[in-house]
Amino acid sequence: MSDDRFFVQRFPGTVLYFALVSVLGCGLPEKKGPPEFATSLGALEEDQNDEAFDVEPAPEAGPDDQGDDGAHRFITVDYPGSIESVVKGANSDGDVVGFYQDVGKRFHGFLLRQGSFSTIDFPGALFTRCTGINDAGAIGGFYQLGTRQHGFVLRHGNFETIDYPGALHTNVWGMYAGGEDEDGEGTADVVGLYVKNGVHGFRHNENGYAPIDVAGGINTSAWGVGRKGAIVGQYVTGGTTHGFLRSVDGVDTSFDVPGTLASVGTQVRGITSRGVIVGWFTDAKGTHSFSRSQDGLFTTINLPGVSITQIDGINLSGSLIVGDYFTAAAPTVKHGFMWWQE
Repeated sequence: MSDDRFFVQRFPGTVLYFALVSVLGCGLPEKKGPPEFATSLGALEEDQNDEAFDVEPAPEAGPDDQGDDGAHRFITVDYPGSIESVVKGANSDGDVVGFYQDVGKRFHGFLLRQGSFSTIDFPGALFTRCTGINDAGAIGGFYQLGTRQHGFVLRHGNFETIDYPGALHTNVWGMYAGGEDEDGEGTADVVGLYVKNGVHGFRHNENGYAPIDVAGGINTSAWGVGRKGAIVGQYVTGGTTHGFLRSVDGVDTSFDVPGTLASVGTQVRGITSRGVIVGWFTDAKGTHSFSRSQDGLFTTINLPGVSITQIDGINLSGSLIVGDYFTAAAPTVKHGFMWWQE
């Protein structure tokens, strides 16, 4: 484990509801449970009914098992002063992580906890991206030093570098919410990709490193770990990206969202404890997000009033979905979001 301490830039947090509401924070907040600004949304629920999200059944599919008929609570997350923001990971307490681009076009990781933003930069790195957070508060991601990219897990203010043996680059893209006790001890369970004679997926936990490749495919990458070790990700055959689910027994199941354009394919981003898989895809009408139930049924998800919706992560219970979106007015600018389901 590295002795380097992470750099935290203390910054007042600004979180956007549909109307602008500021939530000010100072310093690096402690891990305390569900965020205060989440419970404050109760006053807005009368105006944010089920139509806050445009949830459409995908072709040849039925409803998913996440409870889309429940209450939806939606927040736009833009890091103050950034030119774009992306939310990538969430835990059971409502803490979220991601990355943002500053006016100098440099990427930094961030943590949003209890309404307060903190910047996370690996010392000396060209960029840092945070991609996952577990229930013990450990944060995963990757950074670049020189010409190489390295994965990391950040715990107790210290970085542990994750480098697949012999790889040129290693990226951590997902974390299991468990894998550690309440004090954050033990080994975080992370997945991602490495570059060594091609692109391959991997998993790293207390048992060390394990490669992940889908038979007959190339460019495999792993994006999420579910309960008992189920892994989701994507791979490429014939120029098309497909999603996959690897069971706890090591059996791979490939899937594609109905109607997906072959040139883009199915982009998988996470899995819940109930086996619900989320991600995004592009069809003839545009780019949308999806959920896939344990029974293999797909539901298309579109945020209202935006041109592109991309789900990038989900917590283990499925109660909090995160990602980014684009608007027609600013089609190249990403905005992060958080979506609670009840």
